[in-house]
Amino acid sequence: MSEKRHSLLVVYLQIICELNRLPKPFDIQQYLGTWYQIKSTKPYFEDGQRCIKADYKFEATTGIFVTNSTDLDSVNNAVERVQFTKSYDQDNVFTAKYFLGSGYYLTTQYWVVDTEYNNYALVLSCNNLLGLDHSRDVWILSRKQTLEDNIVANLVAELDTVGLHGIAFGDVIHNR
Repeated sequence: MSEKRHSLLVVYLQIICELNRLPKPFDIQQYLGTWYQIKSTKPYFEDGQRCIKADYKFEATTGIFVTNSTDLDSVNNAVERVQFTKSYDQDNVFTAKYFLGSGYYLTTQYWVVDTEYNNYALVLSCNNLLGLDHSRDVWILSRKQTLEDNIVANLVAELDTVGLHGIAFGDVIHNR
């Protein structure tokens, strides 16, 4: 009986975390460059951070190399977090590996739900937590430090189409 419950739980989590491919093929070369975080679900590791941006670059030896930088607080202490990603079967889904220090890493999924490469991106991270639960974080990114309200509203509404309803977002402050 417990095997059946465990199997159902795993299937349930896979369905919750599963997203479709982008309507058009994902082009990683167009996605590379600087993205500014506009809104997010405020995961714990972003607590109190401002001016969050990510610089995506391709390196021949390691693949995609991302440097996330932020002003930690109003004193403008810079913090960098480096992640490496590699592609899943889907061209818009990656595995991100965050270095936590002392040889420890956090591995998570990184799904590009939608993007207009020169303007915005909607990104979702969905993770199975030891088969007991799942976590989801969502980011709205822009090539500039701002993004038009109507685009943000459309991206939030798009989450309903992938089964995510009532997501609470926080704004990311970009002025000093």
